[in-house]
Amino acid sequence: MEAAASLIAALLLTRLRTPIWRAEASGVLKELCAGWREFTAHRWVWVLTLQFTAVLVAVASFNAVIGPLYTEHGHGGSKAWGIITATEAAGALLGAVIAARWRPARPVLACALLPATAAVPMLLMGAGTPWPVLAAAMLLPGICQTIYAVLWWTTIQHTFPPQVLARVNSWTVLGAFALTPAAVLTAGPLAGMLGPKQAASIGGLLVLIVTVGVLAVRSTRAVSAEHSVLRGRSSQEDRAARANPSVSLEKLENSAP
Repeated sequence: MEAAASLIAALLLTRLRTPIWRAEASGVLKELCAGWREFTAHRWVWVLTLQFTAVLVAVASFNAVIGPLYTEHGHGGSKAWGIITATEAAGALLGAVIAARWRPARPVLACALLPATAAVPMLLMGAGTPWPVLAAAMLLPGICQTIYAVLWWTTIQHTFPPQVLARVNSWTVLGAFALTPAAVLTAGPLAGMLGPKQAASIGGLLVLIVTVGVLAVRSTRAVSAEHSVLRGRSSQEDRAARANPSVSLEKLENSAP
């Protein structure tokens, strides 16, 4: 099913007509360094990336190890966990409908708050909640994860010029993809030692703690939907870069103050 959905998505993407952005050839290391400079130039970007990494680690451990272990110990078994995960998927579909229509005035603040909903089913599991309640609770993070993805990627696209967008994106997901396998491997022994309820509680608390930390950063709360496209670059320069797809990365960087 997942393979079929991926194939359909790939076919739909081939129907898109997008401009081709060209940059002068440079080495891989130089491109990574350029992406890193852009990535670290905006505090809210790397702060929310840290939050995303921590939340993804907690969610992956919960979905892959802790949750199934909980249901197998007298809470409905594999059938119950299948229903719980299906509810989350249904929430993701509903979230896509909402995200297509919702335009928050402060998208970065919304992105900082939405991941906190992942803590709800974790904390409920920590309290020994029956699985039907967990299934209902999983609807909320399912909705919010799709809204988060839409807001995050559109805000990133409006913040960085196309010439460096892919490089910045690589830095935003690198930590999460690198740490998630290790986290899942650790979650098994941890859940076996502490029990699934305690392990779920730890995951939920981690999500809440990193969310509070992100909200303490001023730029997370201050960036609006009409914020400057590039900090330290004029709006005229950004419009010129977008109007001229052939502008090189080196010219773009040399124009920065």
